[in-house]
Amino acid sequence: MFNSRAILLSGIAGCALMASAASLFAGGFAVRQHSTSGLGSAYAGAAAGGDLSSMYWNPAAATVKDGLNSESHYTLMAPQAEVNVLSASNPAVLGSPFASGTNSGEITSLALISASYYNYQFKNYDPNLFLGLAINSPFGLKTKPENGHYAGALIGRESYLRTFNFSPTLAYKITPQISVAVGAQFQYATAKFSFATGTPMAGDTKFEGNGISAGWTAGVLWQPTASTSIGLGYRSGMKTDLDGAYINTPGAAVAAALSTDAQVKLNLPDMITLSFRQSLTQNMRVLGTVEWTNWSVLKELRVVADGSSAVAIPGAVGSTIANLPVGWTDGWFFGLGGEYDYNQRLTLRAGGAYEITPIDAPTKRLIGTPDNDRIWASIGATYKWSETTSFDLAYSHVFIKDSTWDRTSLGALGGGAGPGVRMTGTMESSLDIISVSMKSRW
Repeated sequence: MFNSRAILLSGIAGCALMASAASLFAGGFAVRQHSTSGLGSAYAGAAAGGDLSSMYWNPAAATVKDGLNSESHYTLMAPQAEVNVLSASNPAVLGSPFASGTNSGEITSLALISASYYNYQFKNYDPNLFLGLAINSPFGLKTKPENGHYAGALIGRESYLRTFNFSPTLAYKITPQISVAVGAQFQYATAKFSFATGTPMAGDTKFEGNGISAGWTAGVLWQPTASTSIGLGYRSGMKTDLDGAYINTPGAAVAAALSTDAQVKLNLPDMITLSFRQSLTQNMRVLGTVEWTNWSVLKELRVVADGSSAVAIPGAVGSTIANLPVGWTDGWFFGLGGEYDYNQRLTLRAGGAYEITPIDAPTKRLIGTPDNDRIWASIGATYKWSETTSFDLAYSHVFIKDSTWDRTSLGALGGGAGPGVRMTGTMESSLDIISVSMKSRW
């Protein structure tokens, strides 16, 4: 007999997919690609000014350019990742055994993201006062295995998460050397994820939802000398309620399509970035960044009853239907790079970085999450086309350590409400990134 609570319990496992593809872009399911010039130096110096894209990490960078300015950054990411299942505690439910395969095939696809920045100096009112605006996608993912019926589909099959973040900022030059800023964050998120209903060969059980959240950002930019710039920026965490529908399609555990209103609560981390830019000669600079991301706020992923269903859901509206422990730790990022002015028009840059994943154990690595410690190797350049227009180009290759995982599906196997299947496996991944931008002074 179909057990709706068991199916909803297994649905929380699908929340795990909200870390799958984006984890290739940065630790957890954050997206780091908000600056072409930043990418060229492996984000060394990201919060210390340089151009307006530094506003993502430090809103005080809104003061680095006088007048009215804009920047548009476009980044193409080419990830590669595969998931392999090595063992299962109950292979009988998977076929005879693993009849549908143990390899996911490619789970990622090309991803294009953009970032835009604007600033305006109130010259006629107070030339030390600036208005800034940053438009970004701080978190995101997109994943779908080539083999949609491989054994791991029981826990996760297809996923999608996209965020749109608008951050208006007020910045002020207290002195010619010190700028401070505070701003707001308004973020819209939309998500979809699915997993196999009952067995890997079955149809989808899926959640689709969206939500709006708000936060704040603040920063300080200190330039004690003409050759030194130090920036410290903070982005607050945000609590996002994804409201939507939870849908069962017919499969081994479902005789007919069922749907219920549901909500997924997603805690997004706050972040602190400290960067410096130091001139060594008139045309050469060294850059550095240390960044902390509070991924430890993601302790669990929770499904909350938010409506009625064709089959009654135990518990009142607003009660917890299912809960999946996550228990990530904090993430860290360390970058070091340099810039060289080849001539008055062309600036060259390069950098490297080491990133520590917030996932410190195989039991915390959610299915389809090829996130692990990684090394960034980057190069880039800026070409000054005219006094008002310049272009950036950057490339980075990210070496990601191979991962192991150890997860258990949550019930609903064969239509029952019994214990899930424990699976173990490996993940292999890498990432290539290319980015271009245009910067204009109006």
